[in-house]
Amino acid sequence: MGRDLYMVVQVKEGEEWRLLPPLPSLRHVEFLAPDEEELKENLAFRWSLVRNYALHDVLSLGFETGSSEQDVWPIASPRGLPEGHGFSDRFIDYFLGDLGHSWVTLREAMEYPDWGREVAYWGKEVKPLREWCKDFHDEILVHLRQYADARGISYGAVRLVFGYDG
Repeated sequence: MGRDLYMVVQVKEGEEWRLLPPLPSLRHVEFLAPDEEELKENLAFRWSLVRNYALHDVLSLGFETGSSEQDVWPIASPRGLPEGHGFSDRFIDYFLGDLGHSWVTLREAMEYPDWGREVAYWGKEVKPLREWCKDFHDEILVHLRQYADARGISYGAVRLVFGYDG
């Protein structure tokens, strides 16, 4: 269950932001119509995210339940697309959804204080938020941290740009 989340990752090199391809297991596979073939090379940069309300809440709007113990606050309030993103309108429309956009740095995602917070979704068991977002927390963030560490890249110079639709 959840909203469709679409994500690309950018790494800052000098003054430019470049797209980082995803792990092969997270590459988004999709067929393109003939009039969309020029987008094909960009498709290799879209990260596939599992439909997940908890991850949507963590990345975008949060979720207020009326019970402060169960509220989920986003890593950062929605920011729109980042300055200097370099995406064409067609890229944004096709790869990042149409209900909203935002971004966070790898540093912000890693330092999110609520990963250990215990919450319940849809009346299911209570477990830490990082467990509700396991693929993102344990695979994507770990991979990006290792990538940055191996290249001496600041965690603030890696940003996750995402969009969503219903």
